Amino acid sequence: MKNSSITKINHNSAGIDIGTEYIFIGVENKTVVSFPTFTHSYIKAIEYLKENNN
Repeated sequence: MKNSSITKINHNSAGIDIGTEYIFIGVENKTVVSFPTFTHSYIKAIEYLKENNN
């Protein structure tokens, strides 16, 4: 498998996928985490992003 590289545009960013049941957040050098799509879970997701400087 060929190893590819993506150029970073913003070093303080995260990948976020918001689905119907879960929010998935990917932060560099960390395991992807997920949160259910309820108001209290969105608040937890925001806290997670702040803790990881995103």
